[in-house]
Amino acid sequence: LETLLIRVKNFASQHFEAKEINYKIEIEEHAKQLHLSMAYRQHIYLIMKEAINNLVKYSNCSEAEIIVNSYHSILRIIIKDNGRGFNSEIQSKGNGLLNMRKRAVEMKATLDIISSTAKGTTISLAVKIK
Repeated sequence: LETLLIRVKNFASQHFEAKEINYKIEIEEHAKQLHLSMAYRQHIYLIMKEAINNLVKYSNCSEAEIIVNSYHSILRIIIKDNGRGFNSEIQSKGNGLLNMRKRAVEMKATLDIISSTAKGTTISLAVKIK
């Protein structure tokens, strides 16, 4: 998982810095050592990439945070911002959120997208480690 997290960190840093977003990325050491199947790693990477792209393109935030940790055989990833948020009850025109949810279902993971207008967005992914 360490290689994947390095890729995500580099991807996020480039995008956050280009938009002048202050950011913090916290990756627990233990989480780096976890072993996941290639399919799970790909799903996780694409979910995180979509979340970061959405944050950079649409949130109009000034601060972002990515937290990765593990606890009792659960890998947890949180991506949040202090941006404009959105009404999650309204169907979005794109496929990004839908694809994120489909990938989570394929992993039997929990994906929570919590957002409200003017209060930012938090995306939380919890994956059981086999």
